[in-house]
Parts: sequence; C-alpha cells; structure tokens
Amino acid sequence: YMSAGYSDPGVEAPETIELSSHGSILGVRGNKPLSESTRLFWQVESQLDLDNMGEGGHEGGANTSVLAGSDSFVGISGSAGTLLFGKHNTPLTMLVHANDPFAHIAGDALSILGHAGHHYESSFDPDHGTMFYVRAPNSILYLSPEAGGFSANVALIAIDESTADGAR
Repeated sequence: YMSAGYSDPGVEAPETIELSSHGSILGVRGNKPLSESTRLFWQVESQLDLDNMGEGGHEGGANTSVLAGSDSFVGISGSAGTLLFGKHNTPLTMLVHANDPFAHIAGDALSILGHAGHHYESSFDPDHGTMFYVRAPNSILYLSPEAGGFSANVALIAIDESTADGAR
C-alpha cells in the first residue's frame, strides 16, 4: 500500500511531503497436485517501489523494484511438512512478522529492528546489514507440520561465493 507523510522539523530544514510504498507486491503462483496428500507449487513475487518508479530516488539512486525480488520459490508439500527452494523469508523473519501488530505500516518491526545491524556485516545484504528482516536467496526452508500444538521452521541458506566480498 502507499502512504503520504508530512514533516515540519521546525528548524532551518525545509518542510517535506513524502510518498512511501510499504510492501506493495505483485506476483503469480500455481500448484499441481501429485497425489491426495502431496502437491508441487511455485511462486514468483516482485516488490513494487511505486513511489520511485523510474525516478531512481532510493539510496544509491536505484529503484528497488526487481523481478522475483520478493518471496520466489518452488516447493513440495505433504503430510511430512513443506519444503521450499529459492528466495524466502528466514525463520526469524517469519517469527518477527507473525508477531508484529504493525506489519507493513510505519513503525513495524522492520522499521525498528530491520536495520539494527547496520554496523555489522551481513552475508545476505552487505549494503544494508539487515539482520532481523532477511529474505534469503539460495535457501531451502522446511516447515514442519503441527504436532501437539508446536511446529518448527528450519532453513539452510547457501552463501553465493561468486558475489561475496572475500571468504565467509
């Protein structure tokens, strides 16, 4: 969704009106049943930076709209759980997001925690150092079925050494 904001710092800085895009996404998904209890599925999702389309107004002068830049994966689901292969939120991101009463609005956990690791190097986003809100490429995510009121999410994330800055 989109929001507009106004600020008047009350000092020698100019008043500003800002248009912001919060979690605007466009995607397609599909599935194919393999049996009564098993299915294959896929999803391609792109984040749309609607407030800077063609403007290059973000940090570094680049528009952040990227094809398949959001949760994009193939997967298989059955009675033993679900496996996803591709780019997906990490288990920590999923936990934070599921318990965030302000998800996708100003003041959500991403605003507060998402860039808390700015001074730490992050293998997932070396430019921004995000540690709490990570959408990891090259990942395998297992979502267990619920048993006794509990479930687990486990991820294996491969670091792409061809684009890494040195050994990790």
